[in-house]
Amino acid sequence: MLRCCRKDQSSYNGFVWPKTGTVKCDDWRPTATCGNGLHGWLKGEGDHSVWSHDDSDLWLVLAVQSSEVTDLGGKVKFPRCRVLYAGTREVATMLIQQKYPSARVIYGTATAGDEGVIAIRFYDAQANRYKVLIGYIGEGGLKPNTKYHLNKQAQFEEVL
Repeated sequence: MLRCCRKDQSSYNGFVWPKTGTVKCDDWRPTATCGNGLHGWLKGEGDHSVWSHDDSDLWLVLAVQSSEVTDLGGKVKFPRCRVLYAGTREVATMLIQQKYPSARVIYGTATAGDEGVIAIRFYDAQANRYKVLIGYIGEGGLKPNTKYHLNKQAQFEEVL
């Protein structure tokens, strides 16, 4: 599971996430509505627009029981988890991609060599569906052997 919170480790309603250990939601309800649970992106996939990301955000990789996950469309909720990693977005998405190589991880990166092609799948909340942005190395400023991700405007952006 992937999620992020503010740099002070807080999220919605002032909930504070620990950097390690077990987390439990005291008001858990397995309904397919927001609230009453801990929220995140299963396998790092989903709608990145549900959180207003800041470069200083803390990114978490969580272990959850798949049988306890409730799908909310673009994100999921769950009653408990264990924090495996807390740190940067780049490392968190890399850890998820290593565990689930075929996952379409939000804020994942794409790289290609000379004359290559990169493609990143993303969730378009306005269209309520997934889309794929394709870029060609050498066009639109895309450089070979360079990591790219999609920014908030669904445009390729070099990962520095």
